[in-house]
Amino acid sequence: MRQYSDFSPFFPSHDIKAGISLKPFPYFPPEDRKRLAISLELDPKQLVIPSQVHSDNVTICTKPGVKKNTDGIVTNKQDIVLSIQVADCIPIFLVDPVEKVFGIIHAGWRGVVGGIIQRGVYATIQIGSDPKNLNVLLGPSIRQCCFEVGPDVARQFDSSYITRGINGRSMVDLQSIVTYQLEKLGVKNKKIVEKAYNDKNKITKKFILNILLRINRELNGDIDINNFCHIANYNENKGCIEVFVKSLRNQLIKINGKKIFVKEKEKIHVEDSHKYSEQQFKNIAVAAGWKNVKNWKDSNRKFSVFLLRN
Repeated sequence: MRQYSDFSPFFPSHDIKAGISLKPFPYFPPEDRKRLAISLELDPKQLVIPSQVHSDNVTICTKPGVKKNTDGIVTNKQDIVLSIQVADCIPIFLVDPVEKVFGIIHAGWRGVVGGIIQRGVYATIQIGSDPKNLNVLLGPSIRQCCFEVGPDVARQFDSSYITRGINGRSMVDLQSIVTYQLEKLGVKNKKIVEKAYNDKNKITKKFILNILLRINRELNGDIDINNFCHIANYNENKGCIEVFVKSLRNQLIKINGKKIFVKEKEKIHVEDSHKYSEQQFKNIAVAAGWKNVKNWKDSNRKFSVFLLRN
């Protein structure tokens, strides 16, 4: 029976091996970690073992061994094997398949409040990564339904991430806090971004298919828009939504008197919509000679509108 969950398929690179043990083991001796490394076909002699202290410290690793007083480790050395130990804290895997940078973070509430997520992403940047290329996986951890804290801890978090338990104590949604921090740093949440372009009211679909209606109107086309659908996919390497119209059947269309055969399932690339963190957008605006006057966010802090002046 396999003693670990294999998380490798979550990452878009065959070079990445990632897993979590299904059984508890002590911090020392490291024999269980070595066995887990071997199970993942990794070299146990290359293990990095952080001496975790529920801190916000992150260490850039260039060689194996014990790293003192740290809860996050990152590297761009392909032969190194990173490891952490968690109970109910969040294990966070960071992988940049473009620059071959990867890391792992032990994120407890103290570390999250102290800024370990920010330090973890900044550490990957120091060794060549770009946040928009990062693939991030939050592993199994305590959920809001069970993460009960007292008032001293609760007041350190935004109230929008807290609900009240049966006994009136605060229940903290640490996963959503971490997700928000990652997005603010420029790490994209693929599901959220794609959902915005595939909304239930089909507003985006109507907007995209209107391109075909304009072709009919302005280029004397005869396109039946009912024979097309729209597809929106987030390209993590480019940091943008790629939008297509896809033909639902074999069809012959006419544009400006020219006949064009379109195959069933053929896709036409019609839009690239790039996504930026708040700070990335401000930097672009400043570089173009604009000053950020004010910006507004939606209640879930997923989208922003900026007022700029030059």
